[in-house]
Amino acid sequence: MPLEVLRTFRSLRQRLQKLHQVVMKVWAPYPQSLWSRLWIT
Repeated sequence: MPLEVLRTFRSLRQRLQKLHQVVMKVWAPYPQSLWSRLWIT
């Protein structure tokens, strides 16, 4: 695999992890039932 592709892949993964952390922080205060209800609709 080219070095450039590897580098972009790594940065993409870091960005995804950051996004995931933010989502979890936002997610935590709300009860699970509320989210499941939202997903269903």
